[in-house]
Amino acid sequence: MENVTGIGGVFIKAKDPESLAKWYKGNLGIDFMEGNYAAFPWINEKPDNPGTTVFSFFEESSEYFSPSQSQFMINFRVKDLQALLQSLKEKGI
Repeated sequence: MENVTGIGGVFIKAKDPESLAKWYKGNLGIDFMEGNYAAFPWINEKPDNPGTTVFSFFEESSEYFSPSQSQFMINFRVKDLQALLQSLKEKGI
């Protein structure tokens, strides 16, 4: 079975993404880019292959999470997506 190796991003729907991003910047010092997202770079066990974890807000009406109706989404990083999908399929997931 393939394991999750990290978090690629955390995405949250909000009534007012811009105001929420300003709150996080003003109170937690998170510097958001245009589009209400922040990128946190990191280096894993392979320094020549750095990664980024994204933290972002979307309008409540966004279809980006479709077909899910959830208000948030977490993207996981995996070493071998096809192997993980096969493992989940074998478990009936």
